[in-house]
Amino acid sequence: MYKRVLLLYIIIAFSLTHAQSIKEEKLLSLKDVIEIALNNNPDIIRAKQNIIAEEGRFLRGISLAPPVLSFNYDEIPIKTGLRNFKERTIEINQSFDFPTKIILSSNKLNKNITLAKEQLSMTELSITSTVTKAYMKVLAQKAKIKLYGENLLIAKNFYEKAEIKKNAGEATHLELLTSKVQLAQAKNQLEIAYSYLNSVNAELFYLAGLNNNDYQKYKIKDSLFCYNLKNEITLEFIENAALDRSPKKKIAELNFTISDLSNSLAWSGLLPTFSVGYNRKFIDGNPNFYGVSLGISLPVWFMWGNRGEIMESYAGLSIAKADLQDTYNRILLDTKTAFTEFLNADRQLKLYKGEIIPQSEEIYRSAQISYDSGESTYLEYLQARQILVSAKSEFLEVLVNYNTSILNLEELAGQSLTKSE
Repeated sequence: MYKRVLLLYIIIAFSLTHAQSIKEEKLLSLKDVIEIALNNNPDIIRAKQNIIAEEGRFLRGISLAPPVLSFNYDEIPIKTGLRNFKERTIEINQSFDFPTKIILSSNKLNKNITLAKEQLSMTELSITSTVTKAYMKVLAQKAKIKLYGENLLIAKNFYEKAEIKKNAGEATHLELLTSKVQLAQAKNQLEIAYSYLNSVNAELFYLAGLNNNDYQKYKIKDSLFCYNLKNEITLEFIENAALDRSPKKKIAELNFTISDLSNSLAWSGLLPTFSVGYNRKFIDGNPNFYGVSLGISLPVWFMWGNRGEIMESYAGLSIAKADLQDTYNRILLDTKTAFTEFLNADRQLKLYKGEIIPQSEEIYRSAQISYDSGESTYLEYLQARQILVSAKSEFLEVLVNYNTSILNLEELAGQSLTKSE
């Protein structure tokens, strides 16, 4: 009971030392932080506004050119006003592209909107994954603070015992100094852990799109957990899912399609542009005359302007094709790398859960019993405790790496691979 009370006191004391005075803190879950990030993160905002911009470009692109209204006054005697005309023409003229060019341009603009939406989806997936990884760091650091707080409590107890034993002549001066050094190291370890917690907290809330003043109003409420997979994961499954659903692949395909449409548009520049016009004429005061005009452009200078546009668009199409193939290859490479990292992380997790942590705990229990009964020295007990603390601290990193490896696979596959918590 005394140990629990003392541990609680130590943790509270350090919390008061390192935490700022925060009023009305709001506890946030992972779901809450992701929701805030998807609304506030600057990359998300930019991606959403880019969709609006592309929709605006679509409306602008399908609009006809403004009609031209013209007034012509002819046969006006010199040194007289416009009223003395013998012939006046009021004409309205409208030009428009060849229908094929209109259709191609409309399709390209539509594809640009679809591309912007896919870029938003990829950004949301990336931000969700990045925020979740940062959230895991915060949870791991909180768990380390708890671990180091317990270690500090043990170090404090043994320093007090060593001091009593030294005064009673039952312990050496070396043992007392060692326990004092261990107490100082335990305090420093906890100090560093709190400092790093502030850093990872700031990183998390920055990703969520909160400024330095806002993020201090929030606090993470969860504890570190381990993802549970829905089904066994294979490399073939991840590769097929990535090639089928990966936003990067969809974006590369859309860029290729847009480049193809751009190339077709360049060739459509050889097609004529039409214009139609209607006019009313006033001749010698008689307004009962009208006229109609029809115009067609002649691409006689295609060897320069159109040819250059075609060359440029064809080069862009070749680049997009190469980028598409590179994206396929990159996806396959990334899935293999991520899957290998997952296998290593899974093996590490099982090793720590099944062997290292249980064995470290058994070593510590045995050393504690031996030390309490006087069968072993403090240094032997200290070594056992260091092994346990180190193993538990490493396990937290292993757990974060395991969860991160699954998040990397989910980002590549474009779907959730874990069971709902």
